[in-house]
Amino acid sequence: MILITGGMGCIGLHTARCFLDAGEAVALTQFRARRKHEQRGACGRR
Repeated sequence: MILITGGMGCIGLHTARCFLDAGEAVALTQFRARRKHEQRGACGRR
């Protein structure tokens, strides 16, 4: 099993997809701090 931190970001998602395509088991984590402003999602999408 491979643990990817920051798994909801652009790089984390692409990295997870590469490992999954290679047949690896993947677990993703994401720390979400509370902020006043809206945060962007993966690859700059809202």
